Amino acid sequence: APELSPLFGAVLARQVAQALHASQTHEAWEFGAGSGALAEQLLHALAPRLRRYTIVDLSGALRRQQQLRLARFGDLVQWADQWPERISGVVLGNEVLDAMPVKLLHWSGRAWFERGVAAAPAGFVFEDAATTLRPPIETGFPVTISGTAYPSTIEYVSMIQAIVFSFVAMSGAGMSSSGPITGRSSIV
Repeated sequence: APELSPLFGAVLARQVAQALHASQTHEAWEFGAGSGALAEQLLHALAPRLRRYTIVDLSGALRRQQQLRLARFGDLVQWADQWPERISGVVLGNEVLDAMPVKLLHWSGRAWFERGVAAAPAGFVFEDAATTLRPPIETGFPVTISGTAYPSTIEYVSMIQAIVFSFVAMSGAGMSSSGPITGRSSIV
């Protein structure tokens, strides 16, 4: 979205500003900043409120692209190769969850199959393979309808939980069913 229009960044900047205020922090951490387009839009809107904008990205090629794109923001922008032990600030991860691997399960009417994509003479087609995988909760799924497909979210949910709990631990905040207990970090 930030590559297509600056509107996404402008709208997100309003939310990040609220999170900075609520957490009483002046730092933003972006995980996997890609081309730096979102960082540029957020920095344009939020630079006066920020003490530091840290990008955590493992790709050397993307880091160079980000450094060129964000050079006008000077020392406000920093790069890190890994998460620190503690974070105080707003954490951003645009499309990070989209990049996580997810398996697609297909119900044939008789059995579950893992669905993939295969090349065929007429183009790409879905191809099913036998699997022992099942949806995380089969109740509630219309499993009797042939031809339905569901993403297997067991691993996805576990990864999201792990990410959230690690951010909470790094922030020093406690966790309740409604989110962090203290106002020292925000995950947007």
